[in-house]
Amino acid sequence: MADRTLECQKALVARLRAEVAEVSGRVYDRAPDNAAFPFVEIGDVVTTPLDAQAMRGGEALWQIDVWSRRGGRVEARRIMGAVYDALHWHALALEAGAAVLCRVSARRDMDDPDGVTAHGIVEVTILTDG
Repeated sequence: MADRTLECQKALVARLRAEVAEVSGRVYDRAPDNAAFPFVEIGDVVTTPLDAQAMRGGEALWQIDVWSRRGGRVEARRIMGAVYDALHWHALALEAGAAVLCRVSARRDMDDPDGVTAHGIVEVTILTDG
C-alpha cells in the first residue's frame, strides 16, 4: 500500500478551508500558540492496509479537532456539523491520481480542562486505492 497520508492531509486541509466558513480558513496541522478561535486541527491518523489479490488500497482513520471558546459547546457543534457536511461521502482527488472516499464515522464533544474551551472531535475514515 502506498502511503497516502500526506496527500490526504493536504486534500483535507484544502476542503475544510474552502467549505467550513465558520473558521475563516483557520485549519492547521498544529495550531500556533496565538491562533484565533475557533479553529480546526488535523489530528492523529491510524492507517490500515486493505489489500486483495488484484487490488491495493488502504483505510485511514483521521481525527479532526474543533476548538471553540464561544457559546459553550454550541459553536463547536455547529463547526462539527460543517465539517461533517464538507467531508461525509465526499470524494477527494489526490495529486497522485488515487481516488479517495471520506466517511464521517463518529462525532463527539467535550469541555477542555481549561474550563473555557470546547473541544469537538470528528472522526473521518478515508478509503484509498493504490
